[in-house]
Amino acid sequence: MRGERLNLECTSKGFHSHPDAYYLRWPILATNRDLFGTYFLKTLTPREELSGFLIQRAYCLLHNGRHREAVEAACYSHELAPHHRLHLETLDRFIRPWYAKLQQQLPPPRPFVDVHWPARRFLNLPMTFKREVVCLKVMDHLSQEPRMQAAYRQPIQRSPRTGIPLGLPEKIVVHCDEEWNIQNTTGF
Repeated sequence: MRGERLNLECTSKGFHSHPDAYYLRWPILATNRDLFGTYFLKTLTPREELSGFLIQRAYCLLHNGRHREAVEAACYSHELAPHHRLHLETLDRFIRPWYAKLQQQLPPPRPFVDVHWPARRFLNLPMTFKREVVCLKVMDHLSQEPRMQAAYRQPIQRSPRTGIPLGLPEKIVVHCDEEWNIQNTTGF
């Protein structure tokens, strides 16, 4: 990049323009890991700016209990700036509370769910994350199904053979579109 670059401190009274070295030790000492694969102390491209906005939105959504939307915002953030490793780490952290919430709503054992989905969405996202996100979306969808909700109300009566709540099938097949939206389910 050509030209002069300035750090503008927007969180204090008055105008401050500290050099990069100042931010390497304030508010805490930065390590090489803090700087590697992130956009700290770098001028952002428009895609990186949007990526940063989306990860902030993801945090707001998560703190308001909107897990599915938080995970999707983090996926889009990673898609825009796949070189920024912290967004993928954030996505990993966001998946866990959503899974825990769904585990409470649908405790195991559950019907086997066979998900058919095209993997073309989020090309930069590792396949393991794609699978986790799609599976969580399907679990979230199934947790809203009236038959599933009725089967998991207390007291739960389970099949002696499978342990699955009575009234639910042993296998559910789910078909998703390219946007990972659920098109149809069979077995219900």
